[in-house]
Amino acid sequence: MASWRLWCSCSCFFFLLFAFYLFRPLREALASQQSTYGNLFLASFGAVSIGSAFYIAGCFFLSRTALTSVTFIFFILSVISFAVIIPNELSQTPPWIAATYFVWVNFFNLFSISCYWSVLTDTVPARRS
Repeated sequence: MASWRLWCSCSCFFFLLFAFYLFRPLREALASQQSTYGNLFLASFGAVSIGSAFYIAGCFFLSRTALTSVTFIFFILSVISFAVIIPNELSQTPPWIAATYFVWVNFFNLFSISCYWSVLTDTVPARRS
């Protein structure tokens, strides 16, 4: 049973990092159209700060399973919406979509990894870790 949990947790972490490495080249290609990276990183900081406040509020009102489900459903719906909005020709992407995607990828990376670790620390007993 312990080896099964270890395999599942390692594969989940691998796929979260793999998803970020899939999103990152498109993020960089779209961000190259922007004039400055500083404003994009400042917006990313703001999005993570606001998202963290909502996540903390969700911790009080939802169970761990429901909160994790809501979080990852949000990310899945976001990926689908970006797949629909971003045109095939990247040079035709409006600047606001490119900036939104940049902020979302940074938000996804920080938030999904931290959500994964919080679930892992809650589900694995201290003596097993």
